[in-house]
Amino acid sequence: MRWLKKQSTMMVGIDVTHPGLGTQEGTPSIAAVVASVDDSFVQFPASMRIQKAHHMKEVFGIISRSQISCLLIHARL
Repeated sequence: MRWLKKQSTMMVGIDVTHPGLGTQEGTPSIAAVVASVDDSFVQFPASMRIQKAHHMKEVFGIISRSQISCLLIHARL
């Protein structure tokens, strides 16, 4: 993995889970973001947000805000 350390690099993981069939009505979706904030890829702060049912567009806004937070942390280290 030496090639990853040649430049400042951030690893990012994003997932959104939605309620499945048969779940109680009104069950929210959950959006989560993790991102490395150090050059050794050891620290991965996480951000998780609960999304009200039937508001799918807002999930992407939540993820964007979480990514910005991770970028700001990465820039400080």
